[in-house]
Amino acid sequence: MACFVNTDKAGVSLVRIDPATGRDVPMGTDKKSKSRVTLELPEEKDAVQGMAIVGGKAYFSVPSENRIGSVDLSTGTVENNIGCKSPAPQGLSRLNDTTLLVCSGKQVIAWDVARKSGRVIIDNLEAPKAVCADAKGTLYVSDLGSSQQIKKFSSSGKPISTF
Repeated sequence: MACFVNTDKAGVSLVRIDPATGRDVPMGTDKKSKSRVTLELPEEKDAVQGMAIVGGKAYFSVPSENRIGSVDLSTGTVENNIGCKSPAPQGLSRLNDTTLLVCSGKQVIAWDVARKSGRVIIDNLEAPKAVCADAKGTLYVSDLGSSQQIKKFSSSGKPISTF
């Protein structure tokens, strides 16, 4: 399963696709299910600064509005704000089936999507833009600002190396 944000004359929508074929895939199983849902976004270009799929939902960040929204990929239901009160969230990534990684301020937050709560796992960065995890849980952060480095951390957030 894959998704992308599409902007056209009809507005901004999240589209679910089959990565093997590139074709739109309906969200849901009934015959009225659509493959696209409209998102409420500001009119600025590049309003969405991150997207990740965790636990059957596509999460998208809107840094200019300090919010993260979600789309349930089985129903197409949109939740415009999941309650993550982090400034300028961006660079979303999936850690596991229940955890969304979020770059915010000078931190990386692990957001538990089921409990709707988060905890800081990496702090004191310059300007984190993106984060990802490998199969072992090792974290990689693109840290911009004066740092301009990729930083590698253990799954518990301890620094390992930079490159």
